[in-house]
Amino acid sequence: MEGGVGRMPKNITQYNLLISCPGDITNEIKIIEEVVEKFNQQFTNSLGLSILSRHWSKSSYPQSGGKPQDLLNEQFVKDCDAAVAIFWTRFGTPTDEYKSGSEEEIQIMLNSGKQVFLYFCEKPVKPGYDPEQYKLVEELKEKYKNKGIYWPYDSNESFKELFYAHLTQYFLTVKKIDTINSEIKPKLVLKSISCDNNIVDKLVVQRYIVPNPMPYKERLKRIKNKIDYINTIHFYKETNDSLSEASLKWSPIATVSSMDLLKGSLIKISEDIKKIITLFVEKYNFTLSNDFFDVGKLREDFTANMLSTLHGGGTVLKGTPSEKRKYEYIFAVKEEIEDYILWESIEKNYDNLNMTKLLIENSGNSFDEDIDIEISIPVSLLIPHYKMPVPEFTVLDSFDKKYNFSDLFSIQQTDKYFDYDSSVKNKRFTPMPIEPVFKNEEMWFEKKYKSEINKLFSYEIFDRKDEAIVKLHVDYIKQHTSIAFPTPIFLDMEAKIDNIKYRIISKNNPDIRNGTLKVIPSF
Repeated sequence: MEGGVGRMPKNITQYNLLISCPGDITNEIKIIEEVVEKFNQQFTNSLGLSILSRHWSKSSYPQSGGKPQDLLNEQFVKDCDAAVAIFWTRFGTPTDEYKSGSEEEIQIMLNSGKQVFLYFCEKPVKPGYDPEQYKLVEELKEKYKNKGIYWPYDSNESFKELFYAHLTQYFLTVKKIDTINSEIKPKLVLKSISCDNNIVDKLVVQRYIVPNPMPYKERLKRIKNKIDYINTIHFYKETNDSLSEASLKWSPIATVSSMDLLKGSLIKISEDIKKIITLFVEKYNFTLSNDFFDVGKLREDFTANMLSTLHGGGTVLKGTPSEKRKYEYIFAVKEEIEDYILWESIEKNYDNLNMTKLLIENSGNSFDEDIDIEISIPVSLLIPHYKMPVPEFTVLDSFDKKYNFSDLFSIQQTDKYFDYDSSVKNKRFTPMPIEPVFKNEEMWFEKKYKSEINKLFSYEIFDRKDEAIVKLHVDYIKQHTSIAFPTPIFLDMEAKIDNIKYRIISKNNPDIRNGTLKVIPSF
């Protein structure tokens, strides 16, 4: 699937036009070909409408096992959508059932309810014409005289004008335009996304899996590797703290043991940090060296700190490279453990939720816009986003500092479908709650969380007796593309149901599209 705007091939509706005439008609055949070519040049690109002329001289092929006219009928005559027949002085060669092949072809078309353009040439008759053949032509003219299906002409120019007018009038009638428009239009249908991100025509219900940016196994491995490295760094009582005057910006995770304005404050790891790391290590049976939290004689550089603070920087440390490195690694371990615990808490909060990921597909050959989708789901089955469990405010606080809730719930684009945001013409601005100066932390973070969730889950939900009506608006969808819903729809699979119904209303399709998706659990 390409995201760029490409030129789509046009859908051409082609009609076969039979040319039927005896051997004395020659110039008119050339005129018919010219008129058909003119018609195609004018209307193929604009309306996707094309005419292909068919004549025995170019559309037939040698074939045995049947009578000549019967073979022609099967090869191309019966497949034609309309016919143009012309007579002058000759009527043609008789067939088994009709006085000429042309007469038989005309009758085949009329019997099938197809259009026949019938013309009689009134040019001066050439000497040597066959009176018997001419009599048959006159009889045919008399036969259709009161049926209004033939036109006389007396010159090539008048025939050309007549035929072009009749051809365009017939194929460009309101009925034909409606037929063309019905073929060149969007075709919208609702489908779902399977566990392996394929598009399926059933409603696949699957377990919601929190999209952890890093697997727990990988996280544990990274934490253990850092702990093992810290275990190899040891300091002795005599540490030359003048080995390095290099500075390092850091975040305040330590407590001050003493103050010395000349030497700076000795750094000691805070009890809170020790507790976080120690409890985690005990849980996963890792090992800490006896001096794991000893960072030697690492100090704050008082003078450098003053300059750093003036320039908006962090605290500056003074010590050996090993002391600084050990401190950095302890801080990194603490950060990764907190992140590990954070994702555990997020996962626990949304554990045991089931969901379905839906999308809208346009399999037609024209774009559509201003699309409204309505899905009917039993109230007992739907878990509205505003009734989903809310994480503890401490978890919300930590998560909000590093991640976005869109990372948890947005359906990401793949090579098979676009994400919902790609269909939005004008991005909607939803203001976040203004953070008060004095606030209840727990209430504030819950309010902020709910505001984020309401923005992500762009659905309107209405109760209608025992059903919930889930509505979604899609601004625009190209032809031959699919747009995912903004987020999964969460479901309670203890409520048994076989299918859900939906309907789609859009700007470029006058019909209401009603459909059903069969529910398929994937667990």
